[in-house]
Formats: sequence, structure tokens, C-alpha cells
Amino acid sequence: VDGFRTMPEPDSLRVAPENVAPLTLPAEAFTYQPAPGAVVYQFKNGDQERKIYCNTEVTETEREQLRQLQEEVKRRGLTFMPSIVVMATRFLSRARGDAQKAVKLMQATNAWRQEYFGPGPVADADVLEDMRHGIVYFTGRDSALRPTIVVRAVRIPAQWYRERRIAKLIRL
Repeated sequence: VDGFRTMPEPDSLRVAPENVAPLTLPAEAFTYQPAPGAVVYQFKNGDQERKIYCNTEVTETEREQLRQLQEEVKRRGLTFMPSIVVMATRFLSRARGDAQKAVKLMQATNAWRQEYFGPGPVADADVLEDMRHGIVYFTGRDSALRPTIVVRAVRIPAQWYRERRIAKLIRL
């Protein structure tokens, strides 16, 4: 995938068709063109941060950093899950353009995904009861069509704290 060798990826999410709302992805999302400042945010100190990675052009600098990352991965003979390689520019951004640091981040995330989703995907049926607490829910989209997520920590059952069941919260 895009210059990286890939490995099979475990399923991460399973949702029954009847649990997907009709307008989960509005038609406007297919034609939406974000403002330049929404794609790459410019800070007052001159620094900048990419906010949107998918379906947008990369800069020449980002293209060169990606090429260096691909070379580093190839040199080491590494393979990654497709979900990791499609985030390569995100890892480069986090590593401030350093290919070796980006590889470490990619390896750590790849290992976590294998461990977490290896036993099976998060299924809607598995979290249905936990979702009824109203801890995490989607309320729609903002003006840039990004999903709006509400987290109401006050609704986390006290028992989850006592039993240190943070995994339940992560699965939501």
C-alpha cells in the first residue's frame, strides 16, 4: 500500500447494518472542500500543524519525508497493517519529520492494534449495555463535517473505577 509492505489486519469493528444510521456519512462529505486553514493550521509563532490528512494534497516537504520513511521501512524489512501505513503522514507529523521516530511510533501502534484487536473486533453487541450509560455518544457533525463526540465522564459507573475497568471505557 503506497510504498509499504503490508500484513493482514485483524477486524477492529463489527456493527450490524440495522445499527448504522442512514445519514452516518452525509452526501455533503463527498464534495466538501475544507478551507486551507482547516487543513494546515498556522500558529502565531510560525509553526504549523496538519489537521486533515485524508483526501488532501501533501506538500513537497511532506512528500519527501514520506519517501524517506518508506526507504527506512524498506531498509529494515518491516511490514505494517494497512491501517498503519495509511496514517504514515500522521506519524511523520508527530515525529516532526524524523523517519526513525516515525517508524518507532508505527511499530508501537501496529503492536497495540495486533494485541487489542487480535482476539476479535469491538462489536456493537458487546458494548450495547455499556453504551446505555450515556458516557460516550455522537451528536452529529460540526460545520466542517467532523463527527462530534460527547464524553460525559460523570456517567462512568463507580464500579468501573473500583474494578479499574478502563478497558470498558476504551472500547466505547
